[in-house]
Amino acid sequence: MTSNAENKQLIREHAKKTRAMLPLNGNDGDDLSRKFFEIFDRWLDATSVVAVYWPLNKECDTLPLIDDLLGKNITVALPHINGTDTGLDFYAWTQDLPLIESDFGAMHPDIAAGKYGEAIQPNIILLPMLAYDRKGARLGYGAGHYDRAIDALKAEGTDPLLVGIAYMEQICLYPLPAEDHDQPLDCVLNPNGYTRFSPRAPMG
Repeated sequence: MTSNAENKQLIREHAKKTRAMLPLNGNDGDDLSRKFFEIFDRWLDATSVVAVYWPLNKECDTLPLIDDLLGKNITVALPHINGTDTGLDFYAWTQDLPLIESDFGAMHPDIAAGKYGEAIQPNIILLPMLAYDRKGARLGYGAGHYDRAIDALKAEGTDPLLVGIAYMEQICLYPLPAEDHDQPLDCVLNPNGYTRFSPRAPMG
């Protein structure tokens, strides 16, 4: 009998192939940003900190959203893989701050450059993923960076809203295998859609 971890790896490989074959629309990034503000604009104020990932390969394009958040003077945080048990730290980012390619392949803050402040705690986290199911389970890449980081934030008294970012085609129609450390999503945002799993997420 295969374990949940083994089942997740099999599904992960299939999900990678599925996403690689998706016909992407050049407007997806703009549509994602438009949909985000349609859903979340009333949630945002001068104290908001929105953690956004820098897109890698065929992940949903978040660059227009980053630009639009900064244009509205909302604090944008980018994840930095820290190589510790907490997985990730989040740093406030603006266009004048340097990025560097992580070991994982994604761009993240170049904190060694000495131009960043202290790590900050986001109240909304946008998470990349390979697949999600109809109850809000998320299938990531297997390293557990976000799961550990979110667990660490909760231990410090911060319980951020978890917003999965994916294409509609990435939904898994059967329940994804879950492990104790997996952090369930509050909602999933697509370039042209929105699904709410938790009562604390916006109604949409």
